[in-house]
Amino acid sequence: MFPPGSRSEEKRPDFGGATTTHDGSVTSLTYSQDGNLAASGSEDTSIILWNAPALSSIAKLPGHQDTVAALAISNDNTVLASASQDEEIILWNITNCTERSRLHPDPLAAMHSLVYSPDR
Repeated sequence: MFPPGSRSEEKRPDFGGATTTHDGSVTSLTYSQDGNLAASGSEDTSIILWNAPALSSIAKLPGHQDTVAALAISNDNTVLASASQDEEIILWNITNCTERSRLHPDPLAAMHSLVYSPDR
């Protein structure tokens, strides 16, 4: 068994400098409904929150133990949900870039998609 993200090194070409702020391939991506925020997840187990119009990173969010497989931003841009092959969903407070809570689905299983339902 390989440590999380360790196999990514052999998959990426070397361009002679940093080409990304993730240390592994990007495996998930989501945008907020207004297009101002984006989040990317990676096989390196991290999530990066982005200011989409400025193309600049806001924060790097560690927390998962395996590849981040799915991301979703709430309709009001206050919560980011992340699902991982580590069988956890983490809810993040976007305002201060902190972990809000962890969900452990039963039965435990790797997750591959997330979505917020539209407010009524």
